[in-house]
Amino acid sequence: MIKSTAQKKKPLNYSGFFVVCSTLLATLFIPNSVARTLPNDAEVLTTEPQKSWYDSLLGRTARESLDWLLNKHQDVELTPAEARALPYAAQYMRMGEGARNLVVLGEVDNVAGEPRLQWYSATDEVIDTYQGRILSIENLKHAQVKAVWLAAVSADQLVFDKRITSPYHTEHVPHLMTMRESYRVQRHQESSSLTMPNGDQVTTRVVLESLYPATEPTDTAVKTPIAVNEFHYDVVSGRAVKTKQWLGTELGYLESLEVQPYLASAPNNHSVAWGFEPAAGVVDLKRQDGGNPTDYLQIHVLCGVCSDEVNDPTQHHFSGLFYSHKMRLNTVVTEFHQQGFAQLPYEPLTRLHSPKLDQWFAGRKSGMLMRLRMLEQTYRSDGEEQLAAQAAELAEAFLTWPLRATYLHGWSLGTARLYQSDNPMLSVADAVADVRTTAVIPRYEVSFQPAPPAAVHVGLATPLAAHELVYVTDVTGKITRVPVQGYNSTPALRTMTEQPGAIVLHSIADKDLPKGFRDLNEQLALFLQHWDWSVRPE
Repeated sequence: MIKSTAQKKKPLNYSGFFVVCSTLLATLFIPNSVARTLPNDAEVLTTEPQKSWYDSLLGRTARESLDWLLNKHQDVELTPAEARALPYAAQYMRMGEGARNLVVLGEVDNVAGEPRLQWYSATDEVIDTYQGRILSIENLKHAQVKAVWLAAVSADQLVFDKRITSPYHTEHVPHLMTMRESYRVQRHQESSSLTMPNGDQVTTRVVLESLYPATEPTDTAVKTPIAVNEFHYDVVSGRAVKTKQWLGTELGYLESLEVQPYLASAPNNHSVAWGFEPAAGVVDLKRQDGGNPTDYLQIHVLCGVCSDEVNDPTQHHFSGLFYSHKMRLNTVVTEFHQQGFAQLPYEPLTRLHSPKLDQWFAGRKSGMLMRLRMLEQTYRSDGEEQLAAQAAELAEAFLTWPLRATYLHGWSLGTARLYQSDNPMLSVADAVADVRTTAVIPRYEVSFQPAPPAAVHVGLATPLAAHELVYVTDVTGKITRVPVQGYNSTPALRTMTEQPGAIVLHSIADKDLPKGFRDLNEQLALFLQHWDWSVRPE
């Protein structure tokens, strides 16, 4: 049974994990550069077993203490009294063969009526969990893997995507790509009991997930799983108190153990203005009292993960009204979490639109279509009928592409809470399409979508092998010329055409483009950065 030693430990607010030590010490922060000037002292502290945790903290700056506590090179081991003294929810976490460190709960958001917990490390890694399962890991300091996102989970399937270094990656010119790992899952349950770091005795329901290659036959009775995930749930509260989750061969297992629990329920308080309400569609709001409409912002959400049915193509609409003064995107998204996502949004596909951007983009699309028509006529004038037919095919394909201009190509709520550079200001000027419609309140639109099923091939109806190279635009908007034929093509390079969510352009070869059109494929790839993922690919 859980003892009532820990009350409702609240999470830290924006960048709040840095505040924990000020609560412990009642001291002020110092700049990071000063905290980094005494690394040897921190090393000495870890080698003095006779000195208590409290004595180790006393007399040190808040940031130095936080670095010592959360980022030790040896395993962190708190006594039950020390664990109970923590003023905020915290966990031990270990990645692969690394040291066990302490991570602090920074934010709590609402997903499907349950809290999504956002944990922060001393080196700014952000770990999102939901019912114990890892949803995402951002800012990884690993040499190969920089981020992990859960793509799908079901009764018999587990899929996650990793942002890894590509074959083009160098130390001075980083180049990343997305790789998907899919597993077939077999689950069974056990019961167990644990003694937690804070001294509580917990009886748990243990869910074991045996992971097998997704492509192998279903008869796995005599086969050894690749890995086994473990989830220990407290039978009284239902909390995940211990987990062990496989993240691939590069990272190994991520193990977590609850040190100080978060016992509150999912947040349901609306924080700013009037929040969000379900809407039938996009309807512009107008100010009726004659006041300045730019005092407010209307935020429309197009949500492809707000249906209880997985793979439901229905897009659900929500409308919110906010004060416009210094409004940033993380405030809007945090507020939308009060609605509670029915499923989990895939953050790399987060997009941000506005009517003003739509208006500008419509002109660009018209210009590109005219250019494709001119290319066709140029080929016909030169007697290149086959190339003219391909240009005509490209023009028709371009008309069918679901394109909508976006300010963002993927976005992380966790990193936006850490870094203002990742948390854009929602400017009124960028949301006003027509200054003559003075009564209309400026509007932005945010799109949340599920993980893409696979790469999308567009352009000419030709097989990949028919091209010497193709242009690949990935989910982050990164454009790469990938050779698929010839001496400089390798299997590792060709995997870049298989990235989930990549848009692969099959087009006329660069060498066959006439003067004045040499950059055509690059321009088409730039348009593909603005693929509208709210339109589900067939």
